[in-house]
Order: sequence, then C-alpha cells, then structure tokens
Amino acid sequence: MTIRAIIGALLLLAQVSPGNPVRPAIWTRLTFAPIVIPGTDHDVMSVTVTQEVLVETAKGPAYQPIGSSGKTEPSFLRVDLAWSSGSDASCRPPPMPKPIADANTIHLALHRGDATKRATEPMHWIGVGNACSTTWAVIAFFPAEPGGLDEAWFEMQAAGRTYWLELPYGLARNPSGGAVDDRTRGSAKFPSQMHALSDTDTLVPWVAVRYELDRGASLEMIDACDGRARVTLDRTTSARATIDSAPIVVAIHRTDGQVLAGREIERSIVPRQSVFDFRRVAGSESAGRTWDTVWVDIDGARSTLVVPSSLFLLGHRLANWGDSHRLSVPDAACKD
Repeated sequence: MTIRAIIGALLLLAQVSPGNPVRPAIWTRLTFAPIVIPGTDHDVMSVTVTQEVLVETAKGPAYQPIGSSGKTEPSFLRVDLAWSSGSDASCRPPPMPKPIADANTIHLALHRGDATKRATEPMHWIGVGNACSTTWAVIAFFPAEPGGLDEAWFEMQAAGRTYWLELPYGLARNPSGGAVDDRTRGSAKFPSQMHALSDTDTLVPWVAVRYELDRGASLEMIDACDGRARVTLDRTTSARATIDSAPIVVAIHRTDGQVLAGREIERSIVPRQSVFDFRRVAGSESAGRTWDTVWVDIDGARSTLVVPSSLFLLGHRLANWGDSHRLSVPDAACKD
C-alpha cells in the first residue's frame, strides 16, 4: 500500500469513527424531472433547489449563494420555478397561460416529518427575454433547520393538481456542523399530510444533485433508476483534454468498509465528461441511513465529498419507477 493510500484510509477512518460526526459536503443545485402543467400548451416548468445565505451588503441583507463571505448560516432552501415559451415572428412573448398566469394561484410548502412550512411572501412572475424566447421565474425561500438524515418534500399546487417533489434525505438540513448516521431508519417515508394518492397527485423525482470540485470541475449524483455519478471538467481543462486524456475515477467508500467502485459507462468531450454507475447494494431497502464518502480522482488529483446514502441506494427513494403517479425522467432507462 502506498503512503498516499494509507493517508487516505486514515482520513476516511477519522471521518466515520463513532462519536466523530462527519461534515457533509455542501451541495449547490438539485434538479427535478420537468413538469407539464395542464393547459400550458405542453411547455414545461422546471424546478431547481439551491442553498443560499443572508449576507449583509451595502444595500442591506441579501440572499447570496451559500458560502458567500464564508457563511453557511442562516441558510435557506431557494426554490426556483421556471416556465419558458417561444415568441412570435416579431419576437413578442405570448401571454402567460391562464392556469399559471397569476403566480399567487401557485402554492408552495415544505414538509419535514409532521412539520409544514408554507411560502408566505406573495409570488410574482419575473420575465427574462433571450433570442425570441422568454423565461418566466418565481422564487421562494424556506429556512433550513438543524437535522440529520431527514427526508423532505416540496408540495406545489398548480392548475388543480398537487405535485410532490422529493428531496433526498439529508439535503434539507442546515449545512453547518457535523452529522451522524441513523441506523434506525431505512427507506424514505411519505409525509403524514400525504394520504392515498389521487388522480390529481403527481410524484416528481429528483434528477441530479450537483457538488463543486476543485479546479472548477463538478460531480453530479444522478437518480437514473440506479445510482450514477457524472463528473464534468471545467472549460479550461476540457479545452486541453482529449477523449482519452484527463483520466477520471469515482468510488463510494461506505461507513461499513464497503467500496463501490464506479464503472464508466459513458464518456464525452467538449466538455470532458464521464458517467459512472455502481453495483447494487443487497438489502439496501432496509439498511440504515448513512453519510458516505465519494472519492473523485481527476488526472491523479483527488477530491473527497461526504454525501447521504439516499443519493445512490436503491429503495431509499419514494418516487420510484413503475408508479403510475411518477413523472418520467428524460433520457433515463427506467420502466416508466
């Protein structure tokens, strides 16, 4: 074993030793499957969730990306709803479809266990034009709370339907401080407010959770029916890379000593990108919730990220494929 491998193993052991809580990596963006709102001519609404903090500026307190000025709290979950449409031949945007024209008819709430937090500030569409198209956006903020491996759900009511957007457990917590494993709970649970699903309920699966790596690269944990990881190099590195250069290796090191080595299944250039999948963990449906470490090696340089097991364990999500209430994920080989 090399000196570097020994040091890496010791660092990993220190992270997962009992009584020594790990510090989860800060994720930067969570995306969901696109939603088609009835009566909007099949244009899709996209939903993204990011983390922001309140930072004092010359104009007073303002929301900024988490980590701004070194701050991680007070932190908030920012929800962005975006609806895009093409313009007419004169580049004039069409009117907003009636079902969503009044943003105040769209209701958002965050469920964590039995607690519910509703968006209280009036919501308004903000339109941004670009190349004869217009993107309309609504933004809402929900305060993050202390907690470990708790699941959370965003409830969005629009056009007479209810959309349930699942946050993988462990992502709704305030990112400051450490976190410990929870061996008493396995798969995620529906919120108590969510009774038997009706024809007007839709489960919206998460698609990807993005983490920033060193030197401008990024890691995305992908819910593509089975857990996957996508590594994308920054523009500068991609410009120098070839389809065979800048080797990338990904592995998940679990707290029980298991190592899930990533198997590269896709590779592309401009930007240089690799996609990996991992073997399935037997009995994962009843396994406890853990914080596990992802090792990403890019051209010999290693980055380590601590992520929740909800991002790669099968059975630890509720919006599973095969459910008639579940939206399909584009380009994923699910049994939808």
